[in-house]
Amino acid sequence: MDEIINSIGAKSLVGIPILDGDYLKDGLYYCGKCHTPKRKKIEFQGTTREVGVLCSCGQAEYEREQEEIQKAKREMYIERLQKSGIQDLKLMNCSFSADDSPDSKHSIYLRRYVDKWNEVSINNIGLLLYGGVGTGKSFYAGCIANEIIKRYAVPVVVTSIPRILNQLFSTGDKNNYIANLTNADLLVVDDLGTERDTDYSMEQVFTVIDERYKANKPLIVTTNLNREQLQKPKDIKLQRVYDRVLEMCTPIEINGESRRKTNAGIKKNEAKKILFNE
Repeated sequence: MDEIINSIGAKSLVGIPILDGDYLKDGLYYCGKCHTPKRKKIEFQGTTREVGVLCSCGQAEYEREQEEIQKAKREMYIERLQKSGIQDLKLMNCSFSADDSPDSKHSIYLRRYVDKWNEVSINNIGLLLYGGVGTGKSFYAGCIANEIIKRYAVPVVVTSIPRILNQLFSTGDKNNYIANLTNADLLVVDDLGTERDTDYSMEQVFTVIDERYKANKPLIVTTNLNREQLQKPKDIKLQRVYDRVLEMCTPIEINGESRRKTNAGIKKNEAKKILFNE
């Protein structure tokens, strides 16, 4: 036992070296910067031993280093969550800082959804983002997903109806695939309404959505369909899917100019400058 204690004491002394400016006081070394002890005497089994201790500035530096380590670990974890969860690379860099309509009602609502994530997740509050083509539904869904991952460090899966159907068709373990979608803290499903209206497709889409429903976990869905198309679909096979989505998700209309048309115009102008010197 004495050998173990002596070894620990010796290592503590080596780990906290005496530096230029440190000084002796009452038989112990003190830090020349913060003027607190770097050595301490302890009693153990009737023997007095000297061990190294962190001075105040040494303790502050240690805590700073630990904070940096934890920060780096968190950033690495968040990066893994993004890479594994956001399956559409175009959405990985979506950010509210790039929103060109930050004062619009829908933008304010969606930012508030992120701010109140702990509350909305407990209460299983989902969102249905609907509106015309190119108005930014997928962009906003990506913003929400990225912000929740970064701010709360929780697993989020962003996928689409076509991707779900393709992956279910190709995977050998459908139950495990659906479980991964179910277990994520948030599931974002893009492009509802683009699914093939076969019995198989409808059943698979309903299964994914219904598993989220039974797990009491929030779902965000985007669609180009309007409220009437969702509430009264022409194909009865769609009714069960859309009814479940409307039950789980609060509808928010994303309106405004088509970003696709705006972006296309910008690219055309840039092409003219580069190619035709206009």
